[in-house]
Amino acid sequence: MIAAHKDWVVKRWLQRVNSEPELIRVNLSDAERQDHIPDLLDEIVATHASIRFNWVHGTRVRFRSLEVTATRKPTPSRIP
Repeated sequence: MIAAHKDWVVKRWLQRVNSEPELIRVNLSDAERQDHIPDLLDEIVATHASIRFNWVHGTRVRFRSLEVTATRKPTPSRIP
């Protein structure tokens, strides 16, 4: 969602920054204020994708482990 609407997110972010009196006191052009935001959004999207992949992969591995455990036949215990 963020990746598909990155330009809109950057525009809205800049509007919010420019509406904050404390922030607009810093003498920067709009281009200077926002030049790092697209890269930051890309990093956020990549991190989210990585976290989601790891969560899905971990869930699948745990589920498979439970399936294997449930299908194993119990082995008779040895009594000395």
